[in-house]
Amino acid sequence: MDRRLPISTVTCVRCGSAVPEREADFSADGMLCRTCALGVEVAGRLGVADVGADAVGQAERAFKKSTAIKHLTIGGIGLVGGLVLLVMMGWVVSQGVVSRAILLPFVILAGSITELVRGFTAWSAFRAMR
Repeated sequence: MDRRLPISTVTCVRCGSAVPEREADFSADGMLCRTCALGVEVAGRLGVADVGADAVGQAERAFKKSTAIKHLTIGGIGLVGGLVLLVMMGWVVSQGVVSRAILLPFVILAGSITELVRGFTAWSAFRAMR
């Protein structure tokens, strides 16, 4: 016996596509798919009556590109900073000073690598939207 709940679908009032109810947004006119809801939001921010699907696609591409650049920049700066700090801490340790602070460069490097991975993932998503 199948105990899963059936997924109910609704029809978008703007484009007519059928979307799962949990992915639809409510509006004064009815249910909207995510793309149309984003189009309404972009139109409201731009102060225009309506934006087409092309404008929504361009807005999504611009957002993904800016996100990718932000993550890559933060990751690159952190990587350079972590390596410089690692060299400096190596010099401090060679002088006979041992501290728990030696872990700091490794934490910075781990965070930087994470940001770089997120940046490359976002950049791949941006490139795939062509």
